[in-house]
Order: sequence, then C-alpha cells, then structure tokens
Amino acid sequence: MIDPQLQALIRDVSDSADDTGRRDGHTVVDKEVIAALKAYTVQASQSDFVKSSGSECPFCQSVSVYRGHLGLALGVGKRACICNDCEGTWNEVYGLSGYTVLASPSPR
Repeated sequence: MIDPQLQALIRDVSDSADDTGRRDGHTVVDKEVIAALKAYTVQASQSDFVKSSGSECPFCQSVSVYRGHLGLALGVGKRACICNDCEGTWNEVYGLSGYTVLASPSPR
C-alpha cells in the first residue's frame, strides 16, 4: 500500500509534467523517478488480501489485475496474477473446503 501523502505527491507531479517530465520548459522530475516512486509499495497482509476477496493487487490495491488459468492439484488451486498498473506478480492460492451434493445416486 502506498502512503496516501506519497501517492498524492506522485499524482501531483505526474499530472503536472508532460510526457518528457517537463513543465513550462523546465525538468520537474525524471520519469524513472516517478516509476520508482510508484513501485514503492508495502505488500498487503494475507488477511487483508483475503478480506478483499482477492479483488485488489496486494501491492498497490489496483483492481486492474490479469488472472491466469486456475490450476488444481490434490485439493490445492493456484492462479498466477499480474497487476496491470504496478506490474507486481503473485499467486492466488485456493484450498478445498468441502463439497456440495448436486444429485444423490439412485438406490441399487
């Protein structure tokens, strides 16, 4: 999670500079510095990630997340994810928690 004050500063500097990192002909900040600041994040805790139902990136809380194929093996599922905003990557992990009956077998 990015500190809200840092996030506001990044947004202000990013919004005020053009694509070359200049404002009114003067360099205000190097684009690589902005990228580095945006990458400065604190990872969400496991419990916070679960509370959000995995709907957000655990690094920047973006909801713009690509989720790959869910693979299952021996009651454990894993799915690779990548954030489209900060480019953080992680695996979502799923566990078998029980079953529900869809149809009982016919008596023999």
